[in-house]
Amino acid sequence: MYQLVVLLKALNEVALIFLLGQGLLYVLAGAKREQNFVYGLFKTITAPVMKFARWIAPRFIVDQ
Repeated sequence: MYQLVVLLKALNEVALIFLLGQGLLYVLAGAKREQNFVYGLFKTITAPVMKFARWIAPRFIVDQ
């Protein structure tokens, strides 16, 4: 059970680092961020995290 908690914590930390990296590239790359390979990679990796966050968030919160 302890190993499961440690594994989930590690996955959470990795997802947070990728979200921070994606946010940093959002600011640095500007309008051309969609053509940036690394931004696309971060977006692909964080997609399950974002889907989960949308699933648990109340419906009146907008996706923007």
